[in-house]
Amino acid sequence: MIAKLSVQPFVSPNGYGIGDAAQIRFNVLKVDAAPEVQIYTFDGRLVNTLKGQLQTDQSHLYSWSAQDRNGAIVPPDSYLCRISMDAQAGAENLLRVINVAY
Repeated sequence: MIAKLSVQPFVSPNGYGIGDAAQIRFNVLKVDAAPEVQIYTFDGRLVNTLKGQLQTDQSHLYSWSAQDRNGAIVPPDSYLCRISMDAQAGAENLLRVINVAY
């Protein structure tokens, strides 16, 4: 199960160092496999699959700097962040919206 989910819902990749990346942080309970975090357009196209890090407090942290799989900055729009994982109680999928603006 996914617990304590926090998604910074706004990204402004302007290079100023503030708000350049969305932070997706959560804890997992009763895990059988590593969580997967992907970014999609609202019409269902995969934009990017994110790599995360396990933090010292045992939370998972993923960051998205508004880049697609080729490293190009995506256009301003709303995107879906999909968090999925297999747990002992079954598969779980959560969706959150992340907005990109310049």
